[in-house]
Amino acid sequence: MSTSIRRALTRLWPLPLVALSLVALGCGAIESTGDPETASSFDDALTGNQKRAVCDHIKTVAGNHGITNPLIVSGVPNTETGLVQCWKDAQWACQGPYSNYCGGPVIPGSADGPCAQQQGGLAMYQFDAGTYAQTLAAYGGAIVELDGAIDQGINTIVQKVWSCSASPHFNSQGEVIAWMNAAKPGTASYETFLSVMAQCYNGCQPGWSCYEPMRASYRAGAQTLLDAFGTDCWFGGAVGPSGCTSQETSNAAQFGCACVNHQANGGYCAGTGCTSQETSNAGQFGCSCVDHQGNGGFCPGTGCTAKETNDAAQFGCSCVDHAGNGGFCPGTGCTAKETNDAAQFGCGCVDHKAAGGFCAGNGCTAKETNDCTAKGKACSVHKCAP
Repeated sequence: MSTSIRRALTRLWPLPLVALSLVALGCGAIESTGDPETASSFDDALTGNQKRAVCDHIKTVAGNHGITNPLIVSGVPNTETGLVQCWKDAQWACQGPYSNYCGGPVIPGSADGPCAQQQGGLAMYQFDAGTYAQTLAAYGGAIVELDGAIDQGINTIVQKVWSCSASPHFNSQGEVIAWMNAAKPGTASYETFLSVMAQCYNGCQPGWSCYEPMRASYRAGAQTLLDAFGTDCWFGGAVGPSGCTSQETSNAAQFGCACVNHQANGGYCAGTGCTSQETSNAGQFGCSCVDHQGNGGFCPGTGCTAKETNDAAQFGCSCVDHAGNGGFCPGTGCTAKETNDAAQFGCGCVDHKAAGGFCAGNGCTAKETNDCTAKGKACSVHKCAP
């Protein structure tokens, strides 16, 4: 897009997404170099997990636009910059304007002359209306931030699809988005979408030497994301607070597990079943977190998943706050809440139940009882009797 975004429009369109002063956003008659900040330059700039996080963000913003086929609006920036938004992730490139999201320069294009000229597209969608200042004036300063870049990138793609001569005729923005939602790999609409991106997003016109290579580049940009993260990621629904789509959550539940960040986690699977944010939030109340809920510590519950409880039981232990505790393991086998609740009745707490003191039982775990017996003493409320 870095060499085409400044081209004159072949026709205007009644689209309220960006001010009509952006008449330089269409396809024109000057041949493109056919070189987005070519993805091969950025292939190793981000890890798979970093790319997945960016894609999840794109999916969320795309959903706000009514787009249920986020793959195609993610494939474009993957083609342009390998989903790189910040210069810090590709420091061989020029330095663009400051971005709060990046904590430094945003990534600019490097195919439009020396860095000192401040030419070239900005951000991962490679917005380009001339110099950096002209691009920010045309697209708005928000494009240097991740949300702003994604929002404007989707707006621009919708505009290109609506206005490009390679596209079908559309009567409304809703028709454009409905068409894009159906343009999935393997469909005729998807092939048309690739043509639109090559011709009217990048500027390589049919018949030019760059046209077919650019179609192939946009195809590869989407396909690599589809191959990396799978169809459930792209077409399984929006990502929820758990970091999982509804399909991923359903798939995990088939194994008795919760789902965290696209992986089965918690329940009968390894892990706590909580995101880092959920864990932090629970910690504010002195609680552990189990399967997306505050649990254990000063909250109701043992603080252990089903798997952790079963694993501890293999050693004759209870489980407290994600660790073997009580029974034949060190510890009382009770959470802070259980201990406090039992104390209200003058009782100790053993293996998640009130015991000892004014309650039935000696108030000692199996380990504590055995340890005291080895010393020739009785055990009462977690201590060996004098």
